[in-house]
Amino acid sequence: MKFDYIIGNPPYQEDDGGNGKSAKPVYNEFVSAAKSLNPEVLSMIIPSRWFAGGKGLDSFRQEMLNDEHMARIVDYENWKDVFPGLGGLSGGACFFVRDKNHEGLCKVTNATKTNEYTMERKLNEYEIFIRGNQAVSIVDHVRKEHKDGIFLDSFVSSRKPFGLPTNYKPKEKGIPCWFIQRIGVKFADPEDVDDSKGYLNKWKLLAPKAPIAGQTDFSKPVSIYYDSNVHVARAGECCTESYIILGAFDTEEELYSFKSYIFTKTVRFLLLQSVVSQDITKKNFCFVPHLKKYIGEYTDQRLREMWNLSDDEWKIIDSKIN
Repeated sequence: MKFDYIIGNPPYQEDDGGNGKSAKPVYNEFVSAAKSLNPEVLSMIIPSRWFAGGKGLDSFRQEMLNDEHMARIVDYENWKDVFPGLGGLSGGACFFVRDKNHEGLCKVTNATKTNEYTMERKLNEYEIFIRGNQAVSIVDHVRKEHKDGIFLDSFVSSRKPFGLPTNYKPKEKGIPCWFIQRIGVKFADPEDVDDSKGYLNKWKLLAPKAPIAGQTDFSKPVSIYYDSNVHVARAGECCTESYIILGAFDTEEELYSFKSYIFTKTVRFLLLQSVVSQDITKKNFCFVPHLKKYIGEYTDQRLREMWNLSDDEWKIIDSKIN
């Protein structure tokens, strides 16, 4: 049987009984199944999470980004621009057109209710797909200016930096430990603390693993890190899986210098380019330069001069970050 056109809106995820927190995506399986039928044209509307993350979506992302028959992607950062009557879906939605007779660049459109911005792009330029067309040149510019090519994804901790799960129960005494916000600083049994990465005796900047929880419309300015959700853990303190360690340092002075770097709009903009959901992990820092040594206070003006960012580039950065 030959199919000329396949058009669809497949199921998005499989209910796991856990309020969707670890639901398994299934739309990727429908896309792959449709591709296997070798239609002339395939078009589907699916969540945009596959651009940069999502449970079990790494191989699907590589398959999509390396497919030279991808002719068109239209991305909506605000899910409600596509389905106004439904609840928000973190990360937005996109539709794509795969044309068997097309080879080469893909026409990518960033769409809102009021405007569109389109450019032709090579989809597999990076392992993570940068959704914002205007952001691509800024990321490329910063990477070119950052000569040593080392980025913060090599410095930020993995999940569960001390081996303590989110549901770890506080102890009466032991090592001071940062728990979820409502519990605060309590104690962990030294026998339970894994310090194989050497974080314990350093000054640490802790950030929640879901720092933009509650925001599903990424077309609006995003708040990622700020004083009330980022914490300084002193040398000798640890944390549960509720946090990742953005940076660990020998001195308090360098820690606060690093914190000022993270809090700049420029750094948070670069981070945002790999974020399509409320969760942030170390891999999302792949576009943020690691300066190795942090000295003094960092401001956006200082970074603009360091990376030679233009006024037009700054306007884009400033418009996307709270």
